[in-house]
Amino acid sequence: MQGFTITRGELTAGIGAIATPIFSHQGECIASLSISLPLSRFSDEKEQDMTEQLLQSALRISRQLGYDS
Repeated sequence: MQGFTITRGELTAGIGAIATPIFSHQGECIASLSISLPLSRFSDEKEQDMTEQLLQSALRISRQLGYDS
């Protein structure tokens, strides 16, 4: 399981986005955390950095909601 999704202009031309799930104390996906930006600013390096930060933030929020990975 990857734990995130990335789009590069598929939904909106010229816009890229990364999204990660937020889980409840029961392990159900109840929300998501995402970031979007123009594709002109969506480099491979930024993509990796933003993905790591989003995953860490989503896990922190999930744990605050009682999720125990």
